[in-house]
Amino acid sequence: MSSSSKRTVQGLQYVMLALCCLAIVAMVACGDSSPTPPTPTESPPAKETATPEPSPTPPLEPTAIPTSAPVTSDPVTSDKDALEALYESTRGDGWTSNENWLSDSPIGEWYGVTTDEDGRVAGLTLEGNFLAGRMSPELADLSNLAVLELGDNWLVGEIPSELGRLSRLQKLDLSENKLNGQIPSELSNLDSLEVLDLHENELAGEIPAELGKLSSLTELDLSENWLVGEIPAELGNLSSLEALNLSQTGLTGEVPAELGRLSALKELDVSETALTGCVPETAADLSAAGQASCDPREALIALYHATDGPNWKNNDNWLSDGPLGEWYGVTTEGEGRVIRLILGENDLKGEIPPEVGYLTNLRRLELYSNNLTGEIPPELSRLSNLVGLALPGNELTGSIPAELASLSNLRWLYLNDNQLSGTIPRELGNLSDLRRLTLWGNRLSGEITPELGNLSKLDWLYLSYNDLTGEIPPEIGKLTSLSELSLLENDLSGEIPLELDNLRNLTLFHFQGNQFRGCIPESFVNLVAIVGPSCAELDALAVLHDVTDGSNWRNNDNWLSDAPVGHWYGVVTDDTGRIIKLGLGANGLKGEIPSELANLVHLTELDLQGNLLKGAIPPQLGELSDLEILGLWNNQLSGEIPPELGKLKSLTHLHLNHNQLSGEVPMELGNLSKLETADLQGNLLTGQVPENLAEIANLVTVEPSKETMEALRALYGATNGPDWKKSDNWLSNEPLETWFGIVTDGKGGILKLALGENLLRGEIPPELSLLTTLTELDIQGNWLSGEIPMELSNLSNLEVLGLWGNQFSGEIPSELGKLSNLSRLHLRENQLTGEIPPELGNLSKLIWLGLGDNWLIGKIPPELGKLTNLTHLDLSENGLAGEIPSELGNIPRLVDLFLYDNELTGCVPESLRYIGQGRATDLGLLFFCGDVAADNE
Repeated sequence: MSSSSKRTVQGLQYVMLALCCLAIVAMVACGDSSPTPPTPTESPPAKETATPEPSPTPPLEPTAIPTSAPVTSDPVTSDKDALEALYESTRGDGWTSNENWLSDSPIGEWYGVTTDEDGRVAGLTLEGNFLAGRMSPELADLSNLAVLELGDNWLVGEIPSELGRLSRLQKLDLSENKLNGQIPSELSNLDSLEVLDLHENELAGEIPAELGKLSSLTELDLSENWLVGEIPAELGNLSSLEALNLSQTGLTGEVPAELGRLSALKELDVSETALTGCVPETAADLSAAGQASCDPREALIALYHATDGPNWKNNDNWLSDGPLGEWYGVTTEGEGRVIRLILGENDLKGEIPPEVGYLTNLRRLELYSNNLTGEIPPELSRLSNLVGLALPGNELTGSIPAELASLSNLRWLYLNDNQLSGTIPRELGNLSDLRRLTLWGNRLSGEITPELGNLSKLDWLYLSYNDLTGEIPPEIGKLTSLSELSLLENDLSGEIPLELDNLRNLTLFHFQGNQFRGCIPESFVNLVAIVGPSCAELDALAVLHDVTDGSNWRNNDNWLSDAPVGHWYGVVTDDTGRIIKLGLGANGLKGEIPSELANLVHLTELDLQGNLLKGAIPPQLGELSDLEILGLWNNQLSGEIPPELGKLKSLTHLHLNHNQLSGEVPMELGNLSKLETADLQGNLLTGQVPENLAEIANLVTVEPSKETMEALRALYGATNGPDWKKSDNWLSNEPLETWFGIVTDGKGGILKLALGENLLRGEIPPELSLLTTLTELDIQGNWLSGEIPMELSNLSNLEVLGLWGNQFSGEIPSELGKLSNLSRLHLRENQLTGEIPPELGNLSKLIWLGLGDNWLIGKIPPELGKLTNLTHLDLSENGLAGEIPSELGNIPRLVDLFLYDNELTGCVPESLRYIGQGRATDLGLLFFCGDVAADNE
């Protein structure tokens, strides 16, 4: 505080003092007794351990007008006056014990007072006695005082500089008060002082260098104050000092080497400060206090003991008296300084000790592929010469220390394959010389910090297999030196920024296993190990949707949405995210087939049968070199069969039957050496079939099996088939492909049964289980009743089961948990009862589970948390009870979660906070568990 600020504070104090005096006079005039100071009801607040800022001296309500002590020649009387001044300034009438104080008894009988043989005050011990107020400067008149103990009270204001006159004082304890201001430099005059304890106050400013003159001092405790600046090097002159505590202060700078002269020192605590460096190795043997030594040998010994050195795979010469360069894994330079420590794959177990941070000449630190646990010590930031840090393949936890950003010479940082959590520190963007950064295989969360775009020399960036969210920062596009970028298996979203097109040196780009929308920039398509659909592929799907009346398709779930393209209805992607199948059979497509489908270059199966498509077959489909199955049957296609289809060298099944195709069968189809089936029946074709095609070409209808016909007849009879809204060709002799709602595989088997919103009434016959080739059963939006047959569990190929919007009753069959290929289960808007079968948690491919608007009861099975591919879960409008299982937070791709209108209790697990709209009320409860915990703190 400046001198002008001090004068301002003092002026305010004098004004308050005068006002208090007037109040006292008024109260006496009214017959009241003198005011009693309020009794404190709380302990002093805990001190901040970060860089402290001193607060102004708090004003104090005086109890009397201070007066100067009367001049007297009697030392005992002078001591008594000094004690009375202390009593008055610290509200003695409110002390816990004030026996005999201000009485006529000898002062040696006053509570806490000790006198010598001359009756002079030698000791004053009033610890924990509720002294409240300022220390009186008259204490300096106790010239024989040897012990002054006023700790654990409510003393405020500054330490009187007059105490420096107590030449016989041996112990001064003012700890655990609320004293502020600076430590008086006059205390350095106390030549006899052995103990100075000022801990846990609000003292500010720097430690006076003059304290280094206290040659008799054995204990100095200044901890838990708001001290700033550096440790004075003069403290190294305290030759008798045995204990020094400077912890929990705002001290900065390095521990001065002069402390190495404190040969008597036994205890040293500089924890929870901003001090850097290490304790001088010659200071003392401080290992018991856990202090780091500047001696590199001590740092290596600490590593050995902390990581089970005796059981290392190789520990040759460790702990020996030989040169450090002869210890296994240690490399030294000419002057014996340790420059490399390489102990990879050496069976180290335990935590990395902070002492490693004092190997300040280290250039490489490699502790990879061990069994190290615990957190990465922030003390490693002291390794200012470090070029490489490799800690992968361990079990390290905690966050990545932001302090590592101070390693300005670092070129590679390998922290992958651990259990690190928290966010990627934005400070890492300051590592301007970094070439390789690998953080994959951890539990990192939050967004990719855009500051990584500052790493202009970066060659590798591996962030895969974490829990990262948000979008790829466009700043990554500034990393023009980048050759490898891997982001796979996170929860990233948004579009791939166009700025990444600037990465012309990129040879590897991994990003599958995220929630990206949009497409891959065209310049990326030919990259090594590229994954996901290209912009041309997504454009092809958009065109198909637009020209075939996509808004009125029977099912267009997720089309043209931000959902991953593999979640669009009928679109299948492989493990790399490439579009390999397009299955839109019997889906109400109208219009012509667009030639843009030729851009789906990885397509192996194209199924558009059973729609209302017309026009010619685009010859561009002959460019789909990976195509194995082409199903266009049962449409209204016309024109000739394009000879370009003869270029489909991978084609095994060709289904063009039941259209209006004309002309001759192209001779080029005879070149399809892998073709197993060519179904061309039901067209207007003329001429001869190519010789190589004659044996496999199906020109007549394949008869369905007896079991298939039995199942269809049973369904038609049990659900009032004659009154269906539409039942074209049912139970006729026409090919099954022409029966309304049926999609076949061209070999007599049924793939899809689509009879939704078709006025079906009655119960589902168990004979439907005979349709073993069925992949989709859609009978939603009808008037079906009764129980769901457990026999449906025999449909092992079933991918979609749509029963919603009916009147089904009874329990959900647990046997449905056997449908291992099921991706969508729609049971919403029925009258189903009982509990949710936990067996549904076995449906590992399930993307959509809709059980809402039923009469279900019981608890939500935690087994649903195993549905790791689930994006939509609807359990709303039931009678479910109990708490929301935390296991639902394990579903990484969950986007929609509906739990409202149930009887759920408790709070919403914190892991579900950002699902859907991110509101607890949308999930049927009022609070997130994290909010409740915060309110209880």
